[in-house]
Amino acid sequence: MAYDYDDQLIEAAAVRRERLTTAFLYGPDSLRRQWSAHLGGALAGVLLSGLACAGCVGVAYLTGSGIL
Repeated sequence: MAYDYDDQLIEAAAVRRERLTTAFLYGPDSLRRQWSAHLGGALAGVLLSGLACAGCVGVAYLTGSGIL
């Protein structure tokens, strides 16, 4: 029996705890909850694009100056 009653109970408690935490933090404002959930991905995208731009500028500088 791969998925027994104990696993179901633990999963239900985890889901309930997560729902109570988000309800306590954000209240009935679900738009704010959705916006803040995507904030980490947006910041990671900005960071990766900044690193890519810095890499391109560095390679262009090194090839333009004759080092590479």
